[in-house]
Amino acid sequence: MQSPEEYVKKMLRSAPDDFGAYYDAARKTRQVWKWEKMEQTAISQCGSNSASFFLYRRAKFIEKDREERMMKEEQEKKRALEAQQVMEANKAEVDKKLKKNQLKRQKKKERKEKFEKKQRGEIVEAPVKKIVRDDSAVKAVSASIQSMKQSVHDLPDLSEATEPVKEATDAVKEAAEPVKETP
Repeated sequence: MQSPEEYVKKMLRSAPDDFGAYYDAARKTRQVWKWEKMEQTAISQCGSNSASFFLYRRAKFIEKDREERMMKEEQEKKRALEAQQVMEANKAEVDKKLKKNQLKRQKKKERKEKFEKKQRGEIVEAPVKKIVRDDSAVKAVSASIQSMKQSVHDLPDLSEATEPVKEATDAVKEAAEPVKETP
């Protein structure tokens, strides 16, 4: 059987790869030594020399390194996912603004085309209807106002209420004057 020192020398001869695998002389293969296994070998060889302690420490270091690497990978994945979500949110916002601006440009273009067609005479607009007062309607309103005046004059004369009635009749007279229109 080989001594622990020789075993350590053989392990040190071949450096660990990225996954912490060492060359195992007994099996003649590269394999990953977990710290539990190293701890068992260290405990089994406890009293012989410090090589077993070295193996135990080295296995713990490898395991810790692997855990750190895995945590870094997880953090990188999280960062990439967050960056992608932020990028998608920004893209949605930019798309919304672009659509809004595109709609504005389209409306402006349509207004310009419509104006140019009006200038060329291609579009004929309906004339704007002006409010024209019917003479018969004016006469009917003035007749109703006259009847109201008559009914006001026919009321019994109250000395206290004469001033408000006069003010009301003056307002009615002003409203009854026909409005002159300009065509």
